[in-house]
Amino acid sequence: MTKVDPTQPRARAAGVLRISRRGAFAIRLSSLATLAAASCGKAADPLAPPAACAASTTPATPPPYAVEFRFHNDAASSLFVHKFCGRYEVGLSSCASGFTDRLNDFVGNACSCDHPNCGIVGGACEPDEGTEITAGVSLSSSFSGTSTTASSTASGQCVTNRDLPAGRYRVSIWVYETADGALARTEPRVVSRDFELPAPNGIVDVPLAPAADDVCDPTPTADVPVCTGHEEHDQPCGLATALTFGAEGGLSTFTESQTLTPPATDVLSRKAFSTGTTFATCSAKIPRCSRDARVVTTGDVAHALAQPDVGPSFGGNTPVFGSDPRGADGSILVVTRPDGKSVGIGGPCAQGNCARPVPAGLAMLQSVLDGLSEQQHSDATCAALPTSP
Repeated sequence: MTKVDPTQPRARAAGVLRISRRGAFAIRLSSLATLAAASCGKAADPLAPPAACAASTTPATPPPYAVEFRFHNDAASSLFVHKFCGRYEVGLSSCASGFTDRLNDFVGNACSCDHPNCGIVGGACEPDEGTEITAGVSLSSSFSGTSTTASSTASGQCVTNRDLPAGRYRVSIWVYETADGALARTEPRVVSRDFELPAPNGIVDVPLAPAADDVCDPTPTADVPVCTGHEEHDQPCGLATALTFGAEGGLSTFTESQTLTPPATDVLSRKAFSTGTTFATCSAKIPRCSRDARVVTTGDVAHALAQPDVGPSFGGNTPVFGSDPRGADGSILVVTRPDGKSVGIGGPCAQGNCARPVPAGLAMLQSVLDGLSEQQHSDATCAALPTSP
């Protein structure tokens, strides 16, 4: 049985966004990471650390610097983590990018982005697992020191590998209180630890008990500054403007859209396709920050909207960028601003055969909103929504 890799964006189909939780970051955090870093005043290359992100000592050898993460359960009872395709879901990001990039995408049998027409090849996976870590025990996860970032292509996904230079990084893992929660990825708690490469003795210890350093928004009801699009990923901020997005096209019994409202509310609505009548809604808060680059935050939305090619792309007649599969029962992402102007974002262009290729900023916006959609669908209330009136 071929298993869907949740690190990859699923195709939009049936008029509904069905995007994998973490795969939505692939575009934003690989080919677009340079753009993100530059707009924040950091080094243009997110893997070339500026002075503030440099390692404290000069390494005697060149990269890669392999490291073993030891996730130690120092809590009083068992904790659980999710395991997919035989791999624990561990996130890595760099200080140089403001901890917004993602450096260890899992993409299965994808080929290198250096090859033309590269696409991912599906493969069998062992079942997902909620792995128990009993009190006082450590779980080890090895990292080669070579980053793997995924990008979308017209034929699927490709990967870019690169040895991480010496510098400051952050590792994160999602921890759950029950095996069922870990298996379903519901209500995770983010655990993170900043470290340096090369690590002393090649080991980084990560305690899993709740710690103040893991919480970037300790008072989520308190007022925070309006997002400018230049925040660090762990700096809380509130949305400046509303936004509505959803899939258009395809065959389905219902359609779905999400409306973002300042400062940090996301409302999902489902409408019957035949009548256009809303039959189900749910509301969830958008994280105002996170120490894990895999979590979509208000700052991520603001950063994507602030890209110079995003604003001019909106129009009164919904201009479409990228491939438009609606004529073949496919769908595109339509994003609408409060002023009524909108933009359609389709898929990658095959060999440049698009009237309007997707610019980098819109690709970033698409990736961010896809990730936000997955987060909303994973919310316990939204996951229970009916699929018919």
